Amino acid sequence: MDRKTSSTVNRSTDFRDQVLEELPAYNGGKPVSINKTSALGGLFALPWCCIIPAGFSILGLAGIMVTRTVTQVLAPYLFILSVLLLGRAHYILYVKRQGRPISHVITWASTVIAVTLWTVRWLI
Repeated sequence: MDRKTSSTVNRSTDFRDQVLEELPAYNGGKPVSINKTSALGGLFALPWCCIIPAGFSILGLAGIMVTRTVTQVLAPYLFILSVLLLGRAHYILYVKRQGRPISHVITWASTVIAVTLWTVRWLI
């Protein structure tokens, strides 16, 4: 190398070393250690803040579509099951005379809500 090129290289490496020494993470040429907990925390936090909510929203939308499809197919069976269960609840309350007053309120509220939902479903 000629003299001019050699002095340019020395100046550039001197400047690089000076800049690197001013950086707080520069450890005099030794490798800089990264705290394992901070690295794992960063990797763990990234999916929870950015990726997971989007995935949950897509799964929720898919769940709504699956539920709608399944309930349309199973609607007659679910109707029969709910009639049987409500009938059993009324049988226990009024024929067997078991249950507290709150059980009567809950059973009648459930019956009114179920009949309302059935009526709306079959009318629409």
